[in-house]
Amino acid sequence: MFGRSTEPFYNWAPLEPFELLGIEFVKAMVSKVNQLSRYPLTDEDALAAFVALHNTPEFFRRYLNRYLAYAELGAQAALEDTQMHVFNGANFNDVWKKLLPADQEVLKLLAQGVTELHSEPARMRLGSALGLDKPVNKNTPQHSLRRLQEENLVAKLDYGDYQIQDDAFAEWLRSLELDT
Repeated sequence: MFGRSTEPFYNWAPLEPFELLGIEFVKAMVSKVNQLSRYPLTDEDALAAFVALHNTPEFFRRYLNRYLAYAELGAQAALEDTQMHVFNGANFNDVWKKLLPADQEVLKLLAQGVTELHSEPARMRLGSALGLDKPVNKNTPQHSLRRLQEENLVAKLDYGDYQIQDDAFAEWLRSLELDT
């Protein structure tokens, strides 16, 4: 609503970065879970799950829901089930197949941590991935990033700084790289 020029509140308010939730958040959630469950969840198990779920509060909430529903199976079973649902990629395949090859390659670069998408080495990698023997022109990553932002797959954090919106999607992309 605030970050795209076509949205109603674009430039209406400055975007403020928030501190990431961490150990205090996990401990507070464990305290709530332990009030509700006959099977106590340890801080250690919860912290390990939070880290395994890439410190993502939404994924951790799913983990806690699973734990509360099936607490007798234990923390590890809840984590495995959550990881299977969050990182399975079934939804991502459809999205992936609809993307242009250049957009797919830009997403792969972002998932690998490449930030300078307009640099010569990044454009050479894009060109090579697209079957060219030369770097793509500077418009290629620019147009790809615009399309990916319109699809809400990528967010612009700052000038030249882009990030994949969904951590699970980014993890799925990294797993694609391992499979090839």
